[in-house]
Amino acid sequence: MARSWVNTISPPGVLAYMEEEARGVWQAGNAAFMRNWPYAYALGNSPENPIRGKFDVTVLPRAATPEGRHAATLGGWQLAVNRFSKHKKEAVDLILYLTSYNEQKRRV
Repeated sequence: MARSWVNTISPPGVLAYMEEEARGVWQAGNAAFMRNWPYAYALGNSPENPIRGKFDVTVLPRAATPEGRHAATLGGWQLAVNRFSKHKKEAVDLILYLTSYNEQKRRV
């Protein structure tokens, strides 16, 4: 379904847009949807913006199955351990600590 939107409700170049290109097209009122970082909300609602007050925020679509889940919109830290690390165990321990419930809650 999303493929059919290209060149109809989305510009033809949409598949190659970087973050700011996508925001620029959307903010000018030339795209029906945009997935972007939270800062775009404030820019879209700035006083001089043509889309001010004409958009909203929602979750991303999900598969129409009982096990379908919505995708996250805010990326992450991309924590990983280099296979050539001399300290793999320590690196894994650090990642487990940083991603633990208590540490994530503390950082929020």
